Amino acid sequence: MPSTRHLFVITAVSVLSLVGCSQSSGPIELGHRSDVVASGLSQSPIPFMQSGRIAVSPETASFIPCGSQQQYWLDLTSEQRAALDQHEASVYAEFEGFFTPVSRRGFSADYPAAVTVSRLNMLTSELKGCAQPRNTVLAEGSDPQLWSAAVGKGHVAWESDNDTQEVPLSDYQLDDEQAQFSSKEAVLTLTLNGCQQSEHTLYGWQARLKTAQNTFQGCAVLPSADTSQHWTGQYQGISQHSGQPTLTTQLTLLSDHSAITTYHPQGEAVTKETGVWQPVANNKVQVLTTRSGEQMVVSERIYQRNGLSLTATEETFNGNTYPLGPEGLTLKRQVDGADSSQQ
Repeated sequence: MPSTRHLFVITAVSVLSLVGCSQSSGPIELGHRSDVVASGLSQSPIPFMQSGRIAVSPETASFIPCGSQQQYWLDLTSEQRAALDQHEASVYAEFEGFFTPVSRRGFSADYPAAVTVSRLNMLTSELKGCAQPRNTVLAEGSDPQLWSAAVGKGHVAWESDNDTQEVPLSDYQLDDEQAQFSSKEAVLTLTLNGCQQSEHTLYGWQARLKTAQNTFQGCAVLPSADTSQHWTGQYQGISQHSGQPTLTTQLTLLSDHSAITTYHPQGEAVTKETGVWQPVANNKVQVLTTRSGEQMVVSERIYQRNGLSLTATEETFNGNTYPLGPEGLTLKRQVDGADSSQQ
């Protein structure tokens, strides 16, 4: 039977193997608040998995996504701040969260957007860079003996001193507070609670693995892959209104969730807006513009996807909503620099 360690590889090592196998502590309150914080936007975003570096100081907290140089203000509860204060000034983090506009005053005004942490997955000072994205659930502990488990690609696998198995996954359930992965031979249950196995690493989930031979307790993490990445790309539209030059609008959604919108009237200079993007429904994406040139703004557009095209019918700009023409604004996804409709 293949070893469960084969499912644990992240650049040749398991994330959970970075910590010791000391006994996990009791629950740690992390101030989860996915149903508490109002986004201040017309449509509430769907929290998505983010990973990167968190830096804290006595007056600020910021987040830099993996693979990006963009820095965002980090909006924390007192419990989340207390958990961060127990670690080094810079730590690697995985969490579900979403963007909101920053205040026009105070330290946050220097940042393009704020990130709200709705559910912590992992916080560690053991990693100095970023972990590779993974699509597996990982669990590990030492109660009542050393054990580990993984869920991925339709299978659940576990390993202990006297039991190693990998079997098909028969059912799974996931909600805001609990996740359960079942097979005929075992059930892995995750409960949303801070779980610590070393002073350097904090996990967002407590784990309980029940097999025919034993019941194990430990810590766990969910997959770290951002499932909203299918929105990334470049979209473009050309419009012509009577008496005005042809206008080319281009929207670029980058993998670090930054968004760039440019407007190029024929024969005139290009203007540029920057901000962030995030999902609000299965087929809808929200583009939040926070800078127009050097000016601080709050502009929100909701784009509906239809095939390879995105269409927005209105824009909320600094609290006021305006229609985007009789047919809205439609942008087509570009493929290899060409209009996708020509592919």
